[in-house]
Amino acid sequence: MRDDSRPVGKEQGMFGVSDEQRLAVESFRRFAEKRLRPLGDRYEKAGAPPSREETIALFREIGEFGLLGALVRDEDGGSGIGMIGLALFSEEIARHWAGFAFTVAIQAAGAGLLSELGTPEQKRRLLGPTLRGESVPCMCISEPGVGSNVAEAKARADEDGDDFVVSGQKLWISNGDISDFAIVVARTGNEGLSYVIVERDAHGYQTRPIRKMALHSTFTSEVFFDGARVPKTNLLGERGKGLRQTVRLFERPRTLLCMCAV
Repeated sequence: MRDDSRPVGKEQGMFGVSDEQRLAVESFRRFAEKRLRPLGDRYEKAGAPPSREETIALFREIGEFGLLGALVRDEDGGSGIGMIGLALFSEEIARHWAGFAFTVAIQAAGAGLLSELGTPEQKRRLLGPTLRGESVPCMCISEPGVGSNVAEAKARADEDGDDFVVSGQKLWISNGDISDFAIVVARTGNEGLSYVIVERDAHGYQTRPIRKMALHSTFTSEVFFDGARVPKTNLLGERGKGLRQTVRLFERPRTLLCMCAV
């Protein structure tokens, strides 16, 4: 399903849905009713999310509909359904399992960020497995006492030779517990905020689940970085441009969360 929507009417932001998109959503709606609704009921009643293995298996299933590559450029293996297609699919997931809709949105947003900002080497190493649902990113932005006011972020990535040493705590991080790598907003010297990729197995970080009043079936965590040493080649995007990149990044998940609430 290609994102071929065009503005309609005079108001900016008004979009129509193509016949192809409508048919694709109807097909996915049948899948979600049959496959996701029973799981949503089960895990919300259990008060816990599915295991990492179960989540990976579900990523592979929904990947057939192009959701994980929705925000990825065509040349990087994207599905072409775009933001509108992902929003429509997210609404269908949330209809039956709101927690999983959050999980999928973060996976898709992480893949899109790698496609937009990643170097060829970063894409080769991380984007393919993320698109296949085999590797799980988390986006480490919010912090204790700061929330999502990224301009006040305290986490640091200090230079030491050819490396950054990443220290700090992040809070309310979706998919943190099952993540393989973290995209961290951190202060890099006098240049301001930057994005740094920290891989769990190679560089190390710890997570702790957060118990919530609702949405028990989605992963939400504290994430701790205690001197994680990462090569400078793990800088994602331009150094010192993290604030601007985050403001742009927030547009996507916030739109998807609105669709999940419809």
